[in-house]
Amino acid sequence: MTSLAAALEKLASCVPGYTGYAEREKRRETDQSLRRSVASRLSDLTPVVDRLVAEALRTMRLEVLEPLESLKRRLSRAADAIRHAPAGYAGLFDAREVDAKELDRLTDHDERLREAVEELSRVVRATTLEAIDGGRAVEEPLVAVESALRTRDEILKGVL
Repeated sequence: MTSLAAALEKLASCVPGYTGYAEREKRRETDQSLRRSVASRLSDLTPVVDRLVAEALRTMRLEVLEPLESLKRRLSRAADAIRHAPAGYAGLFDAREVDAKELDRLTDHDERLREAVEELSRVVRATTLEAIDGGRAVEEPLVAVESALRTRDEILKGVL
């Protein structure tokens, strides 16, 4: 940190409430970064599903097209939900100050959400047309991600 930046940081820390605000701002940036990463990971699965659709069409395995299209729609909805989810954060002038414990709870949950998305990614990438079987091959990890998203919303209703 430059001497000017250090001096400004020291001066800003003298403003009542700024230190807590700055800490929450850093948490907000971390939250946004994690959500962008998770949404990107889900979006990266679309070409994988598209390749399976193309393979199904080439081999005339038409019975797996609907489960694959359903998977693609659900992946897209989940990615959008994460990408556009509210942050676990309240600004300096918000009426309610967000407790660090509440932010920690949301951060912990977001880490579990990230792990659920990683598991889903692993399963989707390993899936073959033979394993699709009506979509059951990916259903459990996909439901886990969707459930984690609903839980995140519930946590935020208590935080915001």
